Amino acid sequence: MRVGRAMCERRGRATSETEFAAAAFGPVWAQERTRWNVLRELLAWADQADALRPSIDLLGVATGGRSFQWDQAAERLEQAAAELHADLSRITSIAKLDLTVAVNYPDWNQVSIQDVSDRTGLWRSELGRINDWVAAREAFEAARGFGAQAIVHGLIDGTITPAEARPILDLLIAEALWHKARIDDPRLDEIDGAERTLTAKNFRDLDRRRIAFARYEVLAGYLGQRPQGATGEMATIRDEIGKKRRHLPIRKLMERAGIR
Repeated sequence: MRVGRAMCERRGRATSETEFAAAAFGPVWAQERTRWNVLRELLAWADQADALRPSIDLLGVATGGRSFQWDQAAERLEQAAAELHADLSRITSIAKLDLTVAVNYPDWNQVSIQDVSDRTGLWRSELGRINDWVAAREAFEAARGFGAQAIVHGLIDGTITPAEARPILDLLIAEALWHKARIDDPRLDEIDGAERTLTAKNFRDLDRRRIAFARYEVLAGYLGQRPQGATGEMATIRDEIGKKRRHLPIRKLMERAGIR
């Protein structure tokens, strides 16, 4: 009984508001046969439009209670759209943008106004970092010239982090050098894995020893160039250098050595 009474009340209310609803919603209104999902979408659009342009009385326009110059509004909208398209094209040309990467579309016409606003707003907030991007772009071009396109693409799409780029590049260089060495000396292909690993280990050990010997060579060269006098002023200075403590002040040392 309650369900039937509620339905009767709703039907009565819809009948009493028929004139107003027909004026507001036009052909969409069909009383009980109205496509309510379409009506809900229209109302949602009206709420959004009203929030964006509160100066327009949408309900008044819909009911004919207020005139609106749609042709002039359309002309202004077309002009604004043309100016926006020209500005975006200029940005694309100056920045050499790959739109497929920047906005996921090959053409600005396929991008929604909201997405354009969000993207350009982000760019404006990051203007202070544009010099960093110019440097990065030049580095990318240089890397492509060296044949490191895979690393560049990975850095751009995020599959490679900056911290991973150097180790990956070192590995690629090592592989390229190994490939060239095998071409220059085919006998390298005959070396098995265990022997190659041992050879690499021995090379690293010898390289570390070479670095250690280089330090001694530098020290020996320095000591070889140091004056070796055993008498006179040089003897006084050598004696002072040999002390572990209680060194003379520089002024007294120079006086004792006879240096003016």
